[in-house]
Amino acid sequence: MRKVSVIIATYNRYLPLRRLLLSLVRSEPRPYEIVVVDDGSTDRRVERIPDEFPSVRLVENPGPRGPHFAREYGIQKARGDLIAILDDDGIVRRDWLKYVLPHFDDRRVGVVGCRVVYLGCCRERVFALKAHWFEGDSVRWERYSRERPIEVPFVSEHGMVFRRELVRRTPYLDRGLIGDAWGESISFCMRVRRLGYKVIFEPRAVVYHARWPSGGTNRFGKHEPRGLYYRCSNKVYIFLRYHGRKWQLPLFLAYLILDGLRHALKYRDPRATTSTLAGIIRGFRQYIGVKASRVTG
Repeated sequence: MRKVSVIIATYNRYLPLRRLLLSLVRSEPRPYEIVVVDDGSTDRRVERIPDEFPSVRLVENPGPRGPHFAREYGIQKARGDLIAILDDDGIVRRDWLKYVLPHFDDRRVGVVGCRVVYLGCCRERVFALKAHWFEGDSVRWERYSRERPIEVPFVSEHGMVFRRELVRRTPYLDRGLIGDAWGESISFCMRVRRLGYKVIFEPRAVVYHARWPSGGTNRFGKHEPRGLYYRCSNKVYIFLRYHGRKWQLPLFLAYLILDGLRHALKYRDPRATTSTLAGIIRGFRQYIGVKASRVTG
């Protein structure tokens, strides 16, 4: 039996975290270990977790530094041969690992993504893969078959399982990403595929995402100026580094600028436009910096 280490980054979300842990300890098969990384919570109820769930390890992330660093720190502490990344406001279905684990019998499979169902929406939205670079925030919602696994470019960090050995060949966190590191799963999956591994979307492995209204390791909302700055920078960086159709770059930049104007009008905040432009410039700088370091390294 493969040993699955579940990594959960958390910040001031004791109640949803507890609900997630309840679903994990009741799942079949159970994970080998559950590692909760506290990213500097001010709500000290998180300290109750080891007493309420003796099988759970609580570690403190030197920080707070954001979800990406917290997850990477948890991966370093993990002991299993498979790493599962979950959000602290998620809930796993009882049989989620039953459908994930058989894929790793194939040595060519490096990452398996779960079907992430968002709760509290006017209609069910099923996250399949982030494959469209111009729609929404570079995310396309698909209604894939709920029975047939398929190979995809990348999957969501809300429910992702991968071989631990991969992080010895390519780091989990892309240093070109900034802020709350939007796009970490895109970058990781793209690098895993370049190593020759497959990324599989498994629709029968279900993770529910509740979108808890407060707390969370993402410090800046995507509609706030700082959040827009980080996300625009990371989107441009990921596009430049991983998107093969560079001729689409002018269209992509035009979309980001128009989206910034939309935010400025909708939320009556002119800073949205300047944050978008600054983020675009930062994304180019991040890409040039990473590319230069790879050449000199």
